[in-house]
Parts: sequence; structure tokens; C-alpha cells
Amino acid sequence: MGNSFNISVAPEIAALDAKVDIIDTEVDAIRAVDLPAIDTLIDIVDTEVDAIRTLNLPAILTLIGTVDTVVDGIQASQYFSIFVSDTIINSSDTERTTVDVNYEKLKEFKISLTGTYRLTFDLKAIGATLDCDAKFYKNGIAFGAQHTDLTGNWTGKTEDLAYADGDLLQLYVKRHAAATSGNIRNLKLRGTFVPSISLLTLD
Repeated sequence: MGNSFNISVAPEIAALDAKVDIIDTEVDAIRAVDLPAIDTLIDIVDTEVDAIRTLNLPAILTLIGTVDTVVDGIQASQYFSIFVSDTIINSSDTERTTVDVNYEKLKEFKISLTGTYRLTFDLKAIGATLDCDAKFYKNGIAFGAQHTDLTGNWTGKTEDLAYADGDLLQLYVKRHAAATSGNIRNLKLRGTFVPSISLLTLD
């Protein structure tokens, strides 16, 4: 994806260094005239030339490359959105457990593309009282529906929710009674990358 940045500037840097050398030569020639006013101006020029010479040019090139990458990311977020589908985009399959009677955050993604995601995961209550809940949050605020397991078996759950670039998509879980735990696994973010300029609004 193109943009206005160009990291191939090494020839220009070499040319700049050559011009600084020319300035140094001319400054030395002017100094030979020995005019006080000119000498003061030369001191100013010398200071600026020294500042140019101390520039960390490799670091500047690296910074330009970093900016180039960031710009590409910004452009991608502007031109693409997520549209609901069953295609897996990302996943967190590790089994996580809580024995908290209040909602505890067990999974989290930081969203990079705006859109509506199909979220699927497995939920299971283990213990004497088979009762646990799970709920999706957005940036620490309850956002989705409450999902419950009363079976003691892994139960698949699905929900479609909209998140924006930069949002935190979080899955919280709690249990209801002592000697019981709430368990989740296989959280998957599903969707399809769609160019924003071609999203279907009426068919």
C-alpha cells in the first residue's frame, strides 16, 4: 500500500554531507577576510553546520521506516472493516478457570479493525453446583448477553458484537456457588475482511 514516505534517502544524505563540506571550505575562505561583522555571522553558520553534523542519520532513517509502517496500518484500518462470517481471524484456545462469584476477566483481545465480529467459545461449570456465567465486555464495561452453563459439559456459545479499532474485547466469567468453578476455552474471533468502500447496504 503506497504512501508519501520514502525511506530510500541515503543518496540525499550523502549529498547533504558533501554540501556541508563545501560550506566549511567557503567559511574558511570568508574568515580570511577578517571582518568582525562577517566573523560573527560565520560563527552562527558554524554552529548550525555542527548541529547538522551531529544528526543521527541512521536513527532518522529507522524512524522514517517506523512511520511508514504506522501509516500503512492507518490506511488499512480506513479501507477495511470486519463483516460477520464463520472464518476464524484470531483465537485464544487456552482453558481458563475462575472461582470468583463476581465476573472476572479471563480473555482479552485488542481490536485493530472496526466491524462486527462473530465470537464463539466453550463454557463449562465444574463442581457440586453446575452453574456458571460468561459475558463479553468492551473496554471494561459489560457489553454482550449473559451465557450460562448448567450441564457440567463443554457447551458452545456464539454471539455477534460490534467493536471499533482500539477497543478491548474481553470475556468475563463467574461461578454461582461454593465448590464450583467457571471454565472457558477456544475463544475465537470470526469474520471477513471487507473493503469499507464496498460494504453492501442494500441488496
